[in-house]
Amino acid sequence: MPIGIISTGLCVGENIQTNKQLEQVVKNFNPILAKSSLDEWYSKHYGINTRVKTNKQPSDLAVSACKEAIKNAGIDIQRVDFLILNTTTGDFKQPTTATKVQTALGMRKDSFALEINMPCAGNIYGLAVTNGFIKTGLGSYGLVVGVDKMSTNIDEEEFVLSGMFGDAASAALVGPNCRFEFGAFYLGSEGDKNQTLIIPSSGSAIPLSKESIDNKDHLLKMNGKATEEFIARTVRECVEGLLSKSNCQISDVDQLILHQASKPILERVTSELGFNQNQLFFTVEKYGNTSSASILLTLHEYLNQAPKQSRHIFLVGMGSGLNWGGLYLKGL
Repeated sequence: MPIGIISTGLCVGENIQTNKQLEQVVKNFNPILAKSSLDEWYSKHYGINTRVKTNKQPSDLAVSACKEAIKNAGIDIQRVDFLILNTTTGDFKQPTTATKVQTALGMRKDSFALEINMPCAGNIYGLAVTNGFIKTGLGSYGLVVGVDKMSTNIDEEEFVLSGMFGDAASAALVGPNCRFEFGAFYLGSEGDKNQTLIIPSSGSAIPLSKESIDNKDHLLKMNGKATEEFIARTVRECVEGLLSKSNCQISDVDQLILHQASKPILERVTSELGFNQNQLFFTVEKYGNTSSASILLTLHEYLNQAPKQSRHIFLVGMGSGLNWGGLYLKGL
C-alpha cells in the first residue's frame, strides 16, 4: 500500500509585522547608503512584505498545526504511532519539544517522539525518516512537524536579519490511504566551513557567557554571499537529483515547493533550470522565512488553493547545518 502525505496543518504567529513597522525597530539601516527605504530593500532582496511573530511557545504552535493535520485527515490521535519534530528554537534546550508536543496531543502511552535539528531542510528529513519507520514496521501513522520561533534567534535591531524570519509551525500526517505518495527522496549535507549560518555561542564549543551575550554571539550570524551560493547550488542539485530518480522532466512538474528563503534568488535559479512562474508558489511575502516550518507551510497553502489535478510536486529545502534535500510527491 502506498505511503505518503494524508493531510497537512498550519499555525502561524498571531502578530503581523509590516516592513514599515520594522523601520521603527532596526538601528543600523541607512536609507541614503541603501538608496531605498527599508520597505523597498526587503521587497527587493527577500520578497518579504510582512512577517508573522508570536508571543506563544514553539510547542503551542506545533500542537495547533498537528491538531489541524489530524482533523483534516479525519482520524483519531490514538491511531498515530509516532511524532518527528524539527526545530532549532525549541521551548528548552532540554527536555525536547517533541515529547512536550506528544504529551499535549494526548498520543498513546506506547507512542514515541523524536526531535531533529535540521532547520530549513528538516521537513524533508522528517518525511524521509517517517517513511523509513513505517516501512520497517515501527508504526502505521506518523506526524511530521516543523516549528521555529526565529524571533528569539535574531538581533531585532540589525536590519539584514531582523525582518527575514517569521514564527510558525506546519505539520503533515503520513501513512497509508494518502493524498500524495512518496516517490524519490534526495538528501545531502556537509560541514559549514564558511560559517554560512551560525550561532557562535550556542553549545559546548563556546558556552554562553556575559561576554558572548554582550557581543550578541548567542544570535544568528549569516554570511550573505555564501548563503546565496549555497541556495543556488543545492536547489539545482536537488531538482536534478529528483528528476533523475523520478524519471520526470521539468515540464511534468506541476509545482515546485521550495524552502522560502529569498524569493529573488529562488526565482532566478529556477528560471535558469527551466521552470516557469506557474510552477512556483511563494508564501515568503506574507509569512517571512519560517525556517523549520517553511516547506510544509508552503505545501499546505498551495494545496488549499491548487487545482485538484496537481499530481507531480517537488519539495526542496536547504539550510543551516549545512543540509539540503528534496522529495517527489505523486498525487493519487
